[in-house]
Amino acid sequence: MLLSNGCSFTEGHTLPTPNSSWPFILSDNLHCDVVNLALGGAGNDRIYRTTIEYLNVNSTSDLIIIGWASLNRAELSHESGLYLRLGADILADTRQLNQDLSHVHKFWLTDLYNQYISYRNWINYVLHLQNYFDIKKIPYRFFLAWGTNYIKEFINETDLALKLADQSFQWRDRKQYAPCRDIHKEYQELITLTKQIDLSKWITNNQHTMQSFLNAKGCATDNTGHFLEDGQQIWADEIKKML
Repeated sequence: MLLSNGCSFTEGHTLPTPNSSWPFILSDNLHCDVVNLALGGAGNDRIYRTTIEYLNVNSTSDLIIIGWASLNRAELSHESGLYLRLGADILADTRQLNQDLSHVHKFWLTDLYNQYISYRNWINYVLHLQNYFDIKKIPYRFFLAWGTNYIKEFINETDLALKLADQSFQWRDRKQYAPCRDIHKEYQELITLTKQIDLSKWITNNQHTMQSFLNAKGCATDNTGHFLEDGQQIWADEIKKML
């Protein structure tokens, strides 16, 4: 059985049927069943949470593939017992609540969201699942669906990585004091964590996101930027090559 999780790029957003998305195409090629936990608008908090929840109550999967989302999304619990999906690129998902919670989204975006925290949490999610799958001897593959590939940035110790880590210094006068790599403990911590990632288990060895890979192949998208059936097929084929 194939277990997949991710955001709309894995859900198959706007495709005619779920069977047109890469998890179902891949499961057909592998002659196995599939459970696709992906949901449009999902961030890495939800992807990690629902993967763990599923594995806690279901038998071990034969293969797990996770398409991680951008850093600019999160989820918050709601008094109803549901979760709000929040993001810098989307409004709070309130379809099941039938109420306007735009004020919650605005508060999260202006007072709570921090890319440094989002990246640190995500890397710990990745390492935890990586280690868990290795211990359980569960075959798995990861990839980034879209957005900036910060794993590459931190492995290469770039200025973009330093800029992200520098968000941890909320108190620093950025006009007077420039970030310093040598004493920036948050930056060094993120580099150390990132370099523990086993890139051999990442589709294209993390040289591409799904989006950048399929864009380079000239695959068509709909008006929301999601790939059509041909792109889904090509991505399923690319994953199969690495299994």
